[in-house]
Amino acid sequence: MHFLGSAVLFSMVLQAVSAQVEDWQMAKSIYEFTATDIDGNEVSLEKYR
Repeated sequence: MHFLGSAVLFSMVLQAVSAQVEDWQMAKSIYEFTATDIDGNEVSLEKYR
């Protein structure tokens, strides 16, 4: 189950980075990005700090 959670988080990170290309150069950490969850809601990666 831990592997599945890691895979989902990794997928969210990839989506967040690709969706916010213009912001990545100014970001100080990955936690400044958001991702879209399976229900279509935007989730801040700050939640996983």
